[in-house]
Amino acid sequence: MFLLVWFPGGGLWAGPVSAQRASAPQRIVSLSPAFTEILFELGAGPRVAGITDFCIYPEAALHLPRIGGVVNPSYEKIISLKPDLIIHQDKNARILQLTRQLGIQSLPLNMIDLGQIFSSIAKIGETLRIQPEAQKLVDRMKGEIERNRERLAGVKRKSVLLLLGDSNDPKRDLFVVGRNTYINELLEFAGGENILTADMPQY
Repeated sequence: MFLLVWFPGGGLWAGPVSAQRASAPQRIVSLSPAFTEILFELGAGPRVAGITDFCIYPEAALHLPRIGGVVNPSYEKIISLKPDLIIHQDKNARILQLTRQLGIQSLPLNMIDLGQIFSSIAKIGETLRIQPEAQKLVDRMKGEIERNRERLAGVKRKSVLLLLGDSNDPKRDLFVVGRNTYINELLEFAGGENILTADMPQY
């Protein structure tokens, strides 16, 4: 379950790369399915050089080289792709060390709640020099949220226990979604009420 499936809409830019954009990163390795979706939604799909094994959306990304898992990527594969930007989760010390050693630009991001998601989209837009596209995406997502909030005003909320699992590996343990997460925020926007009352742990 990732971000943009909740906010449907076409990509915002897919035209030729301008001179200004040509000087921005052109070979990006994305170390998160959410980052991959955002990049394609912003029209930056042609700049993506590599993705993780868990990136399954959008369909246009499925042909791209895979660099391994989110937390255990293959550094050899990353290096072979000759990226000029790696987008990864914040506090990934090993990736930060790799980028410093090789002189590759690093963009660490946190996406725990919707506020951080919006700021991460803005940071990606700034780094890739496509700020207008990033702002349009944020505005569209906020608009969808507000319209849904108005639609559900006064509707009695349903108590929900939200579980996450891996459809490719049903034997893996299920995770319960806590309150201090963007998924819980989406649950509330959909009219649900998490039966878990504690803010921590997140999962």
